[in-house]
Amino acid sequence: MEIAVSTMNVMNIRITSSTFSRSNNCISVVVDSQSNSSHNTQVMFELKNSSFDGNVFADEGKAISFIELLSSKKSITSTVILENIRFSKNKFHSKGLVWFDTKKASQVIQLQNVTFIENSPFSDQDFLVGSYSESIVNGSDVTLLINSSNFKSQHSRSFSVTAFNISVEIYNSKFAGHRVFGSGGVISVRGTNLELFNVYNSIFVNTTAGQGGAVSIECSSVCKVSFEDGTFINNTARNGEGGAVYICSSGSSYKTSQGST
Repeated sequence: MEIAVSTMNVMNIRITSSTFSRSNNCISVVVDSQSNSSHNTQVMFELKNSSFDGNVFADEGKAISFIELLSSKKSITSTVILENIRFSKNKFHSKGLVWFDTKKASQVIQLQNVTFIENSPFSDQDFLVGSYSESIVNGSDVTLLINSSNFKSQHSRSFSVTAFNISVEIYNSKFAGHRVFGSGGVISVRGTNLELFNVYNSIFVNTTAGQGGAVSIECSSVCKVSFEDGTFINNTARNGEGGAVYICSSGSSYKTSQGST
């Protein structure tokens, strides 16, 4: 299913109670704003009460992709809501199961009661040559909100976020078993301005990475990072930099205990 957005100033897309199985590409939203109106383009995408099970995403295939083409002429504001969604036993390539690529857009991504379980790289050998992420977010201004969700993986991290301005909030969620060779076993954040990174009442267990066994933050400017009522168990950094959390900003760095925590 491909949904193209080009001439409308406002587009609302809603998909509910759907099952996607044994497919090589599922949902793709492509924004190429060519409208002559002076108003910015606004896109709302909601997916609720649905599942992705046993899909094999070869080459460019993905469960969900939201893409802004470079030819877009206007600023874009997008909101993506995933609620009561399950991703299980899917195989994916280097661009992940869920891929957001909006170079110029302001983007809000909300995950509520989302489950990722037993998903894996397309080839059994893929995890040996790189760090794969189940969800990849690239953009200008990105806000990522995660609540009451569960993530279990063996050969990939949950999130890779790269943007100019970034805000991440994680509540009441659990991450388990993630193993990657790069930075951030669960989440890697890279960019210019990290406005907020907040974790509340969440669990990170048995995660491994080169540095930042659970969380890695590498941004030029870091404004606020907070962890409250969080649990970190058996988090390991192979390179000894931040067993659970690694933060690097403008040449200075913060890390939790070396090796593991």
